[in-house]
Amino acid sequence: MREALLRAVRLHVEGNIAKHHANVEVLLNSSVGVAEHTDTIESVETAMKKMAEQQDILEVLSKYFQ
Repeated sequence: MREALLRAVRLHVEGNIAKHHANVEVLLNSSVGVAEHTDTIESVETAMKKMAEQQDILEVLSKYFQ
């Protein structure tokens, strides 16, 4: 049970990182994505902060729950 829960958390967090990474790529590479955000830099920073938060969770998993 422990391993299944830890695996589920890891997969969820990795999925969140992938989602936010994709959002940053859209903002950086697509005029359509940029048109939806008047402050593109702030939008990119927000997505990167979310990625960093998720990365922190992965580090905690690796350090304390392996």
